[in-house]
Formats: sequence, structure tokens, C-alpha cells
Amino acid sequence: MIVVTIDVGNTLTKVALFKEKIFASASFAVLEAGHLQTFLKSHNIKPTDVKSVILSCVVAEKKERVRDVCVQVFGFQPTHIDSLNNSWGEPTLTLNCCTTMGIDRILACYGALLSHSDNLIVLTAGTALTVNVVTKESGAKFVLQGGSITAGLTKYIDALNFTPELANIIKGQTEDFWLSLPKTAIGKCTLSNLHSGIYFGYVGMVAQLLIQTLTEMRREHNINSATIILTGGASKNLHLNVKAAMLAAMWDDNEPENLDLQKTAKHTPKNAKPAKNAKTKITPKILQNDNLIHNALFKLSQHLQ
Repeated sequence: MIVVTIDVGNTLTKVALFKEKIFASASFAVLEAGHLQTFLKSHNIKPTDVKSVILSCVVAEKKERVRDVCVQVFGFQPTHIDSLNNSWGEPTLTLNCCTTMGIDRILACYGALLSHSDNLIVLTAGTALTVNVVTKESGAKFVLQGGSITAGLTKYIDALNFTPELANIIKGQTEDFWLSLPKTAIGKCTLSNLHSGIYFGYVGMVAQLLIQTLTEMRREHNINSATIILTGGASKNLHLNVKAAMLAAMWDDNEPENLDLQKTAKHTPKNAKPAKNAKTKITPKILQNDNLIHNALFKLSQHLQ
């Protein structure tokens, strides 16, 4: 039997199909019954094949609409996960921060713990960019300590749409372009100036935010190892770029002129050593996974049935 997971975000609604693991997913600006039916049919799934539907929604006004779509397609309402509670089973995750933290952030952390039993920084790169810190206490017990929120890439770029000329230039490029490494930081035309500013500005901001978070994890929680997992719409593009920027900031190299950001993202330089002035001595693993929330919802669908 099939389990359907639905993650309703600020911009997109993401739907995934599971058997023992995820085998299909799709995103919709607005989820309609016809969209869902077509998606199921494209994978040879009948509505009657679906055992359960489990929903996470951070936009209150979209919740009832998605519920109605599920009733129309499947004949029953989805199970709605709207808060963390102690019935989720292991791994056990508790909050050491405000109880108003979004369920999407909590589920992303829980999904990360299903495959990484470690101290974690979970970065969600969507409409907003959030950083979420999870510390390992003992065994399968973990604590979500809090984190930070800033503008997502699209909102960051939108802030530059303050003249028709800039708006037209920005509209003509993709997210892949803005997060590709510029040939130079010193642009010669408006487009190359924007490319440099957006890339080095945004990637540098995210890298520095992660370095500062690692520094505080070491100082406040005596943590010497951590895994960083990026998830969300912009995470694939951010992953290697942020990894390169962090390594460049955290490590010294005997030949800095040979420090290529793209190569650094894949391989730590052979001669690299912790920078003498580095704020953190933690060398993190930096990974990317688009399915953290869906994996968490699937696990809960099995546990709560």
C-alpha cells in the first residue's frame, strides 16, 4: 500500500509517494484535485491504493483547501501533524526554545535525525532561510536548541527589484545562474555586478551564519563534531557553494591563489590546516537532502497508525 505525504509551504505544496521509501515527488504552486489525480496516474497509482495521507502545513488558510482536495481524491481526510509531541517515538526530540517554532522546521530536524544520529545544523532554504541546531544528549535523545531566520534566496533577490531596469535583468535569469560562481567579484556591467553581489553576498552570508552557529555550539554545548544538512528549494544550488565558502573561511592553504571555490567544495586542500584565526575548530560534514520533511512524515505515518 502507498503512503502519501504532503508538505504545504509558504510558496509551494510538495507531494511525495512512499512504499518502503520515497519513490516519487512533485511540487505545485496550488494543489488541485486534478493535479493530484494526474500525479498519481503518472505513477500507476489508484486512489484506492493509498493507505494513508499525512499532512504538514505552515499556512493556515491553505490547510482546509488541501484537506478538501484529499477528501475529493481519496475519500478521507489526511492526518495533520501540527506540533511536536512525545508520541513520535525514537529518535526523541524535545524543544529548548520557543514553542512557536514552525512545524516545518521541527519536521526537517526530525527527518534529519532518522538518518544522522549526530549533532546537527539543519538549514532549510525556502521562502525563508532557517538555521536549526539539534544537539545529541544521550542515546536516541536530542534537543532542538533554536536557530535563526533570514530571507530566502528569492526574497533576497526581490529586494533588488527597485527599478524597472534591475527588475528586467533579474527576471531574465534563473536561480541556477545567481548561485553559479562568477568569473570575478568586480563586475563590468549591471548583470555581472548583480551576479557578483548576489552570489558572494548571499553565499557569504549563509556561510558566515553557519560558522557562527558552529562556534556557539562548541562554546555553549562543548560540541566538537557536527553534521550540516541543507534542504529546501534552493539547497541543491547552495550546497557546494556554501561548503566552498565555509572551507575557504575556516582553513588556511599554503597556495591561496590556487584555492578554487568549486574544487574546494569537493575536496579539502591537501595542505589545509585549521586557520590560526578560525572562530571554530569544528570541521563539519556538509550534506544536502530534499526529502527531510517527507521522510519525517512517512515515519510518523507508520508510528501513529
